Amino acid sequence: MNSHNRRMRTVVDVKVKSPYGEMILDEKDVNEESFELTGKGAGKYSMCFSTRGEVTKQNQPISLSETQYVARVDIYYFVPIHMWDNPEEIQIPHGHEDRRSKLILNQEAVSDAGRLVSDMKRRTSLMLKEQDYLMKRELRHRKTVDSTNARSLHWAMTEFLVFLGLAILQVVLLRQYFEVKSRPGKPRSVPTL
Repeated sequence: MNSHNRRMRTVVDVKVKSPYGEMILDEKDVNEESFELTGKGAGKYSMCFSTRGEVTKQNQPISLSETQYVARVDIYYFVPIHMWDNPEEIQIPHGHEDRRSKLILNQEAVSDAGRLVSDMKRRTSLMLKEQDYLMKRELRHRKTVDSTNARSLHWAMTEFLVFLGLAILQVVLLRQYFEVKSRPGKPRSVPTL
């Protein structure tokens, strides 16, 4: 496999907590995965991505705002029509009318969720644009390195051929210089020092 086609993948640990502090998801050594979670009630859910450092081998939190890490997070959010106020799974209420009216989501909870989703959409869009920029920049640098390597190889081959030609020319000229030309009728003599 060509080294240009290989891509490094980061292995991370993923943790998701409900608004009540309950651990919903705890996955270790994930490099590409899709997760499906069922909500445990209204509120803020916390997601933690961490990776083990090469030197310390300890978990280090990944800040999604840092440019040195590229992550793609797709969030599909479905708004339930009814909810419970406890950390159990969301269910459609049955029973009396007065109980049902308490379980219907209020406008404030829906607008908070909408703001959260639009903020996550904006951040993921920004991350995707940054990832696209970094990939294009890496491709441009790779092309520059490849063309520099090709020019260096051609220059080295040209230098080699020039030096080889000069060496052959020197040998020929030195042989001619020390060669004694004989005249007709005279034997060849070797010069003495």
